[in-house]
Amino acid sequence: MAQEPIWPGSGSAVSGNTPFGFYDTDSEFQSEAPKFATWCAQRLGYPLMNVELQDKQFYACLEESVSEYSAQINQFNIKDNLLSLQGQSTSSNLTHKRVTPNLGRSVFLSQAYGTEAGVGGLVEVKSGSVDIVSGSQSYDLNALWADMKKHQQFKDILTLMQELVLEQWIYLTNLDLVTTHQQLHF
Repeated sequence: MAQEPIWPGSGSAVSGNTPFGFYDTDSEFQSEAPKFATWCAQRLGYPLMNVELQDKQFYACLEESVSEYSAQINQFNIKDNLLSLQGQSTSSNLTHKRVTPNLGRSVFLSQAYGTEAGVGGLVEVKSGSVDIVSGSQSYDLNALWADMKKHQQFKDILTLMQELVLEQWIYLTNLDLVTTHQQLHF
């Protein structure tokens, strides 16, 4: 039966000892990987316990963790910068560039929310008054001052804004339209 390799106490050269070689030319990865391997072996009990892992396995874990962390950061940045970058040319190269936030599509969304909250937006808010008649408790507000044509325009604008907000929300969360529509009950 073959003897299982035991951790020798230090790692060898990193370059060429990782599964994919993503960081073989990265000087920081090259200098930190052996330290990482030693730290992991000590966390597993070395030198009191025999660790049946070699530097290649530790380097593989480090390569995977750095790549996964990078993917998580990139996903966050994509979501964080989406509204600022929406509408730009698809040939824009933003690799390793800091995106300066702007209000771009955020203004559009805030107008829609302002409309819903009744604090601005795209709908003009009107007010009116009712003359109180002695002995009457029932008033037809539509007959008193509302123009049904304007009322229908307001409903059309409100419906359109709800649809636009729903489309933007679906786009941002990447959800299925049918499922989202069922959840929101617009």
